[in-house]
Amino acid sequence: MVQTVTSFISLEKTIGDTATSFSLENIPFYEANIHIYDNDVYYGDGSNLTAIAPANSVLTFPKGDLRDIFFKNRTAGNNGRVIVVATTPDVTVREALKGY
Repeated sequence: MVQTVTSFISLEKTIGDTATSFSLENIPFYEANIHIYDNDVYYGDGSNLTAIAPANSVLTFPKGDLRDIFFKNRTAGNNGRVIVVATTPDVTVREALKGY
């Protein structure tokens, strides 16, 4: 029997006017709930950010990497805030939190 060990991780980021990846490091996840606060944001894969996430909404992604998800403000100067709560492989949590 193979047992998968998972952990929860919660990270927050303020979104600016330039499209940026949620994380510069690889942070793979099994499932991520991304909570959008304060203002609407665009999100996408970096080359295409046309999807809109309104403030006070939650996006859910199955399996992926936070490094591959990009955000930017929908309206210049109106910063959004994004909080990710995700299940990740246990080793990923240890590595991601080394610098904190």
